[in-house]
Amino acid sequence: MFINRGCYFDLSAVVHLGKGCTVGHGVTFITANHRLGPPEHRAGEVYASGITVGVGVWIGANAIILPGVQVGKGAVIGAAAVVTRDIPANCLVTGVPARIAKELLDT
Repeated sequence: MFINRGCYFDLSAVVHLGKGCTVGHGVTFITANHRLGPPEHRAGEVYASGITVGVGVWIGANAIILPGVQVGKGAVIGAAAVVTRDIPANCLVTGVPARIAKELLDT
């Protein structure tokens, strides 16, 4: 596993990184969130959800991984992508929010 410089781990809940993961510069792992509150205070009660990153995943620089996300083994998260939902194994995701750009071979 390799974690580059300037990464941020919220750690309100567990962040699990699988064997062989590579995390680029400035990646942010956010595990805390708020429930939607009433109009006078929309950021309601805080809750936490863990993040699981599978074996061999590569996360590009400045990507953001949001609470409760699971990233499948062998996936690639493009630089500056914002991952808002689970990512299947062996695919490349890019963009805001992150979407599947390409399926990768399982070699």
